Amino acid sequence: MLTEDNDTIAAISTAPGVGAIGLVRLSGPDSIAIADRVFVGSKRPSEMEHSRVQFGRVVRDGAVLDEVMLTVLRSPQSYTGEDVVEISCHGNPLILRDVLSAVIDAGARLATGGEFTRRAFLRGKMDLCQAEAVMELLSAQTEEAKRVALSQVRGRTSQEVARLREQVIRAKVELDASIDFPDDVSDEALMGSDTARGGSSVKLLLDTARELDAMISAFAASQQAQRLPTAAIVGKVNVGKSTLLNALLAEDRVITSESAGTTRDRIDADLALSSGRRVRLSDTAGLVVPRDELDVKARVKMEEAVRSADFLIMVFDASSPLEDEDAQLVKTWGAGPAVLVLNKIDLGERWDPSVLVGKCGDLSQAPVVRTCAISGLGMDELDGALDKLLCAVTPEVPSEACVVGTMRNERLLQRARDAINAALAASHTGSWPEFASSDLAEALGAFNEFLGIDVGVDILDEIFSRFCIGK
Repeated sequence: MLTEDNDTIAAISTAPGVGAIGLVRLSGPDSIAIADRVFVGSKRPSEMEHSRVQFGRVVRDGAVLDEVMLTVLRSPQSYTGEDVVEISCHGNPLILRDVLSAVIDAGARLATGGEFTRRAFLRGKMDLCQAEAVMELLSAQTEEAKRVALSQVRGRTSQEVARLREQVIRAKVELDASIDFPDDVSDEALMGSDTARGGSSVKLLLDTARELDAMISAFAASQQAQRLPTAAIVGKVNVGKSTLLNALLAEDRVITSESAGTTRDRIDADLALSSGRRVRLSDTAGLVVPRDELDVKARVKMEEAVRSADFLIMVFDASSPLEDEDAQLVKTWGAGPAVLVLNKIDLGERWDPSVLVGKCGDLSQAPVVRTCAISGLGMDELDGALDKLLCAVTPEVPSEACVVGTMRNERLLQRARDAINAALAASHTGSWPEFASSDLAEALGAFNEFLGIDVGVDILDEIFSRFCIGK
């Protein structure tokens, strides 16, 4: 623990921007004394019991900065394990800045990124895996990412890794005993059928390696599920693709006009569906026969978006007869998951989607949504269709699977697994305890780094540098 880890720190702990409530948090040995200097209420903060809230005012040089609710959380029953004071202000950034300035003038230091969580780790309130998961939880954009991060914050992953670490320790103790006391530890105890103490060393290591393999495999599937799905909006020129995107986003994200071919470049935007699921939409240029260099570049961008998309939103003009471009669109890109959107239905429908499916491709399972993007008609139905497709294209990870959330942790598990496999490979040689003991020391080092046992300051700095200030 460094000297600065014992300072009293302060930061704004709510997101930037205007809100109903904004929070200024202090943590450290002088938190309550500093609160005494800036807060005026029926009681001084130093007189308040743990976990009590009090209404009052924050003042500086006799001037009232804001009317607030102040909470005192006494060590060790707080997020950081230190004395913590939380000042809930009105959520105006100017007010929050003034209150933060007041507590800094009264003796606090501005916190660095992730310093509150770092202190929670250093004081044993959470291990390193849990601490990392706090940031993962804050930045989660999918249900799977949220599930994995929450599981880690609650300690499930740490418990599993700690159990595997204990198994390796037990095996290493057996091996080291066989080196130091070869006459007292039989080969059967190490490799054979002696199960008096939970199984042979080899069996323990085999079981541990298998469980690590399962966790590493689950990580790969989970990472796929955590990726924000993408959908490309495609169609011929002037069918209303950009207007549809604006309608889904409920904002004028893309310039639209009556002129065909207004959109030439790929435009990406993230959409939150009513279910809470998120998808990244890519608006693309209209499908045309390239006439010049700009058309060629627009076509390349469109094809890149289609190839990288998890599914397509195929937009057609329901008020105009089907054209060759419509048929070409389905023939070229109609093999994967898609939603068929019949836009401009306010102008009347000139054809039935079954004609398109029958003539141009096998889209019999694709949902059909009728819309008028200008008025917003059909947007709720499109929201529901997109949600169902998201469920279909998102890989499923068993809810009981124990998953790590970061590549750093996955690589540590790989390192432990590889070291254990090296120890098992050494079991085929006559002097395997000596070699295997060294390999297991490497595995234990990986487990220790995973959990934050005897971890270096450089690793902590790298991890917590990714955190926002105030968490």
